[in-house]
Amino acid sequence: MKQKHRGNIVEFAVKTSRFTHQEVAEKIGRDRRSLSSYYKKEDLSIEWVIKIGEVIGHDFSIELPELFPNMARENQSHYGKQNVTFSEMENEKASSVEWKQKYLDLLEKHTRTLAEYNALLKMENKNNVPKTSQSK
Repeated sequence: MKQKHRGNIVEFAVKTSRFTHQEVAEKIGRDRRSLSSYYKKEDLSIEWVIKIGEVIGHDFSIELPELFPNMARENQSHYGKQNVTFSEMENEKASSVEWKQKYLDLLEKHTRTLAEYNALLKMENKNNVPKTSQSK
């Protein structure tokens, strides 16, 4: 069985967290470049996985159970956050892209409707302009 790319999993979790890469790097005592190099490591050490997980409030025992063999599955609400698997995060990301597209479509329709409404108002105002008084 192929080993999971730990660095990619950690990078994805950081990207979907509320922290920037710079903030995470500072909190683990490294610079942004070092953090980026960790993302490229297929066999990122458990120490760095745990440190980064603590910073972003993520429990990697779901995505990387081989690193945490002694953790009881019923006690996995570490860091006060519900655990989410990598595939669930991918599905959520796809869903958010879908909702974003629906929002953009609706926004375009709204913009067109406003433009049509404004055009109608201009026509109505043009037709209702009082005529200048005629000579007596």
